[in-house]
Amino acid sequence: MSNQVLIVDHDENATILAALRFYQEKGQGDPCNRSDYIHDLATNGGDVLSSLDDEGIDDLCMRSDLRAAPGPLVTLLREPIEMWPQFDGDHEVDGSDAVEWLGDYRRRLQAMLTELGPLDVTQAQAEDHTSQSKTVTRTIDGANPALAMAMKIATLSAWFEFHPLLNDQYKFTVEAENELVLLNDADAAYALIQEGGSSAELYIHSHPTRAEAEADRLDCKDNGCYRTSSIIELPPVVAMLGEHFYGVATALIDAANYLDFPEDAKWDETDTAAAAAQGWGISIEDGEHLLVSNGESEKFADDVDAVGYVKHRAREGDALASKAIRYLLAKTSPDVHEFGLADVVST
Repeated sequence: MSNQVLIVDHDENATILAALRFYQEKGQGDPCNRSDYIHDLATNGGDVLSSLDDEGIDDLCMRSDLRAAPGPLVTLLREPIEMWPQFDGDHEVDGSDAVEWLGDYRRRLQAMLTELGPLDVTQAQAEDHTSQSKTVTRTIDGANPALAMAMKIATLSAWFEFHPLLNDQYKFTVEAENELVLLNDADAAYALIQEGGSSAELYIHSHPTRAEAEADRLDCKDNGCYRTSSIIELPPVVAMLGEHFYGVATALIDAANYLDFPEDAKWDETDTAAAAAQGWGISIEDGEHLLVSNGESEKFADDVDAVGYVKHRAREGDALASKAIRYLLAKTSPDVHEFGLADVVST
């Protein structure tokens, strides 16, 4: 496979990255999902036997590097590595070729340095997408703190460079205007779990300091008589995930309230028909499993009325109603919290 180099500026590179991610998001890494026209492009009219799949697209996006073309000096400095030994394009390389190429390279490098003028090696500089901007750097020890810092900077949509070094160290470079973001470590968070109105209802509270978490525990006791867990310190790499982490953690807590065997997490056509005969059912809306009234039946005024009926039947030991609630528990349905369904089958 031959290597080709395409030099683009920041805006062009950003558009290429966006197009690649859109291509990937629409499932185009799988040839079965492509139109004939797109597949023809992806295979260069059939010349490419194996077009890029999702993993290949990820690798290509990663190699797009800093979202901007390297400056002319960086490009020139790379030539001894990237062009070697193709001094003049000939297949045969001898000593005279090397001398001729190095002489020309020295002349071009000297001209470039003269054009740049005196260099102040004490101040880091980098070319961003429009001009040369002052930058600051910091080396962080440990993969987890480094990942937390990367996530912190990314939330600002700010430009930065990231380079892994030896001994589990990671070098970050940001524009000078974001210096404070880089110099201050990402923060930990302090979480606790509070019981709700029923034995199966549990909620996660998160605070930026341990003192605020302790105060929250006292408030839960004094104003609601709710029990709480001990305080759990979340490392920065977890705290930076925010609602993404808390949503998953809440789902895990809900699932732990009721443990079952695999067959309990099934809801088949027979169950659907039996529930419909009673005027209710389970619907999937925006990826969430919900207990609803059957639109073809006039037995219930609304979905809340249908949920009340199923809860009542489950308390009386009805197998179908109990199975429906266990299924909603397994699917982490929002109805579990909203209507206290877990308490019905755990008693």
